[in-house]
Order: sequence, then C-alpha cells, then structure tokens
Amino acid sequence: LSRIAPGLYLGNSTAAEDTRLLQSLGITHVLNVTEELPMVEWAPSMRITLADMAHANLLDTFEDALGFIDLALGDQRDVKAFTNARGILVHCLMGRSRSASIIIAYIMRKYKLNYRAAHTYVHSKRPIIWPNLGFVNQLNLW
Repeated sequence: LSRIAPGLYLGNSTAAEDTRLLQSLGITHVLNVTEELPMVEWAPSMRITLADMAHANLLDTFEDALGFIDLALGDQRDVKAFTNARGILVHCLMGRSRSASIIIAYIMRKYKLNYRAAHTYVHSKRPIIWPNLGFVNQLNLW
C-alpha cells in the first residue's frame, strides 16, 4: 500500500482485503481495477473491468474512474455533499499496472503533467509500478 497524494492510495489485492488498515488510514472509498477480485462491502466502491493486456482499452475507463476518485477525495464543486470523504484506495491484483495506470492518469489530469512526469512522480511513491506497454501508449496519447 503506497500513499501517492493526500487521501490517494495505490495498492494490491492484499491491501484491499485489510479493512482495519484501510480504515485506520482514513480510506472511505475503494476503486477495484480488475475483472476478477471481489468488491469490498464496507465502503462505497466501484469496479473498472480492465484486463492487464496491452490491447485493453484504458482510455474508455477514465471518465468513470477519475470521476469516482474525484468524488472520494471531495474534488467536486458541491463540496457539502462530500464532507465526510477522506480517502480512496485504487487497486488491482498486484498494484503495478492497471491501478497504477489509473493513478497516473489522475495525476496527469490534476497537475497538468505529461505521462513521463506523472509516471516519475508515482514511481517515486511506489517503485514497483510497471504499466504495460499498451497502457503507456494510451497514456501518452491522452
């Protein structure tokens, strides 16, 4: 489990199963970026069904995924509706490719960075990230 930014965490399936740890970190939402892992039941959550394959369409997931992260972090215009939201875990099986790619896209958009700068930043927080080549190409295009 790695803290990428205030309230924004990137992890794997093991982290997603550790309810006590997540709650102790103030994580109130979970974004599951897998086809296969079960959803958490204790928090608002969303599944982005995405295979870790170079041909998988990452770009089509951004609207839903980034919107859910915004909601969890209270980055919406109607802040009153989200005053209790404090944090989100974005996870996949290993926390290396699918979830890392979503986090990189979020960092690119929020801080107006290109892929390389966003990847470097996220990698500094979680050195094991390794987005697959298809995701890298799509992020560079985006």
